[in-house]
Amino acid sequence: MTWYFKTLEGKGLELTRSVKMMLKLLGHLCPQDEVILTTELGKMPGVKSVELNLDNNRLLVSFDMAKTSVDKIAYRVSQLGYRYVKRA
Repeated sequence: MTWYFKTLEGKGLELTRSVKMMLKLLGHLCPQDEVILTTELGKMPGVKSVELNLDNNRLLVSFDMAKTSVDKIAYRVSQLGYRYVKRA
């Protein structure tokens, strides 16, 4: 897993810690995999966006650290049947 970017967003006292993580998925992926990952990860609390690049199998997830974690997202990816390497 790679930490890609960190920011603090919000107004006044309502700050949100927004983080992007990147996973390099293994195997051959198709557009249906993109739909599955985007839909299922998008249901997780705190997940803001999910992008899968089918050319290089890199999954980019933007999320709120106050609501979920890298470990929870990686575990969900595994539950969905995908394998990944820790460095993208």
